Amino acid sequence: MLEDYLQRVANVLEVEPQAGSSQTQAKVLPLPSRRDRRLATQELRSGLLDSLELRHCGLLPLIAERNSSLGKVMKPSIQLNYELQFFAKLQPCLRRDQQQSISDAAFSEQLRQIYQIKSTNLIPVWWNSVFASEAMERNLSLSRPPIPLEGHPGYGDSLRALEVMVSLAGPLSPPADPFPLPKQLERLESGHESLYNGEYGSQLFSSIQLLIDILNRTSLTLDRATRQRPLCLNGRSSTQAEYLRNVFDRYYGGGVQPYLSRTYRNGRSWLELMDQLAQQARPSSDWDRYHRQMLDPVAENGLWQQFEQAIQRHTRSWRQVLSSCGLMPGS
Repeated sequence: MLEDYLQRVANVLEVEPQAGSSQTQAKVLPLPSRRDRRLATQELRSGLLDSLELRHCGLLPLIAERNSSLGKVMKPSIQLNYELQFFAKLQPCLRRDQQQSISDAAFSEQLRQIYQIKSTNLIPVWWNSVFASEAMERNLSLSRPPIPLEGHPGYGDSLRALEVMVSLAGPLSPPADPFPLPKQLERLESGHESLYNGEYGSQLFSSIQLLIDILNRTSLTLDRATRQRPLCLNGRSSTQAEYLRNVFDRYYGGGVQPYLSRTYRNGRSWLELMDQLAQQARPSSDWDRYHRQMLDPVAENGLWQQFEQAIQRHTRSWRQVLSSCGLMPGS
């Protein structure tokens, strides 16, 4: 559809369409390696969780689950679920011990150390569950085709999944007291599945890149052709100008513009949530560069600003051409 639109503009102007080049194409960055995205967590000292006294906190079943063969290979989202449940039991137990000793001084110190480490780990574990997950890797890849013309049924599920992930960060830094188990916890794993299966982010990146290229090439085609030979003289319309206005109405207004509008509207909402997530930590300089270029909607020369600029340039080129012929909509 987009290539056809550009070709029709060029045909009416009797020129070759502008070829794609570094001047027209988006500047993008691939997702950094998982190592550069992961936050380090503080390890519990060996034996710190071995005390049977932790039964007073109701933690032994969770500890046994974590030490099982399956527990040692938990997916990041499952590990977050485990850590939040653990902390929700640990915090009131520590408070109770501080008011009246549950066992002895050694146990109180053990409880304090576990709490300090677990509270420090909450944000890193949450971050890793989001950005070190395979679901997010699929969403931030540059490999998927663009969003289809008929829409994307996975967009809503993807957006809701990101909203859950944003909301989960709220009570973690510093840990809320009392610490609530977030109501969205049961939706976390389904959210990862939605991101994994939908891959909306990857398709959005492809659509933005394609739109940037086509809009810029159309702008350059219009500008070059009308510089070489004005379409209208003294503001009077011409047959060629009428044909061009028809292309604008039928092929831009009837096809390109609805697709552009939907991509812009949905993409902006999705990217704003991604930006909120990405601002929570800075695991590496590579991640900082990636965040600014790909996920920050207001970063200068970032992907979204390149998109905005291509839209503005395209609008300006059409306005100049149609206004010179008295054919600008609304004129």
